[in-house]
Amino acid sequence: MVSEFSVPVFCTISDKNARLVTANIKKNICLRSLSHFLKSDFFFSLPNPEKLGDVLQLLHPTPAVCGLPKEEAYHFIIENEGYDRSYYSGFIGWLDPKGKTDLYVNLRCMNILPQTFTLYAGGGLLAASQLEDEWQETEDKLDTMRRIVGNL
Repeated sequence: MVSEFSVPVFCTISDKNARLVTANIKKNICLRSLSHFLKSDFFFSLPNPEKLGDVLQLLHPTPAVCGLPKEEAYHFIIENEGYDRSYYSGFIGWLDPKGKTDLYVNLRCMNILPQTFTLYAGGGLLAASQLEDEWQETEDKLDTMRRIVGNL
């Protein structure tokens, strides 16, 4: 899903902005204990560093946190979700327009306050998704943070 969204975005950026970016996309399957996840790395050069914000605006929010079609899904979420996502679904990392930038979509996070912990995680639903399986995957994603909070 990431590639189906991001590759056309990179192509659009390149076409409209005289080779604004050149992209190299790698898909990796990462194994972590008994669970695994698909990870897509995007590498691109940006001849004009002042355009980094334009690239981020086109890429974010990603389908993983918003859905497709992007505009329709985004407006549906704003109108129906009913809570503030805070840092969840934003991008985090090192931003250096004149150097190397490493950004990641924040798919799991925890907001720590003096008396409470709020955990955030989500699941990307596709047409072929089994809702019960997606729910269980989301619960599994939170287990690590639950264990950490449970030990405090």
